[in-house]
Amino acid sequence: MKFEFFPDSLARVRCDEGFEVLDVERFELIYREGERRMSIYREDGRDLAGEYIIHLGTGGLKAWLPPFDSEVISDAKRAEIRARVTAAIEFMGSRCDFTLSE
Repeated sequence: MKFEFFPDSLARVRCDEGFEVLDVERFELIYREGERRMSIYREDGRDLAGEYIIHLGTGGLKAWLPPFDSEVISDAKRAEIRARVTAAIEFMGSRCDFTLSE
């Protein structure tokens, strides 16, 4: 995977595999793949060693935002999205985990 920042924002990256990750605000991250978007809940936190980490919710991985919200997302696709989001956040210089339920 090769990432690049958008020229106007260090909180938005795109990947050569056709997706984008946008750290929108304190409690939301957007994953975009073509016309489909997914809102993922986020919180800043610390891991057990006291290091900064972004905790992400798993609830947002269940559905695309309208008008694609009726499409079923397979377990394999959710795993792919988790891996992509994790890689994008690491490119942005942070770490994350999917430990929050919504």
